[in-house]
Amino acid sequence: MNSRDDTPKVVAEEIIPIEDVEKKLTKVISIDLLTAGLDMETLKKLKDILAQHPGKTPVYINFKDPVGRKTVLHSGEGLKVETGPSLFEELEQLLGTNSIKIRS
Repeated sequence: MNSRDDTPKVVAEEIIPIEDVEKKLTKVISIDLLTAGLDMETLKKLKDILAQHPGKTPVYINFKDPVGRKTVLHSGEGLKVETGPSLFEELEQLLGTNSIKIRS
């Protein structure tokens, strides 16, 4: 906000097109998985989806067992992703709504 003049003005440092906001501002993707009923096929599909979207955003996978214990796994350098609508749609289709969280 610039108030040196009589009329306050907003000065933007950067303008990001709305379709690029997720890609530009997402710093980390977190995926929540319940271990009960989780099978190797789902994990393989998850790995394939991540591999199809190579980029620079790290991915953390949170495994939660029926007792409520959590184990967090970092996907590593080889499975960093480029975020965007297609990645999120594929992940939600595989894992369900609200299983993916983004942090900026």
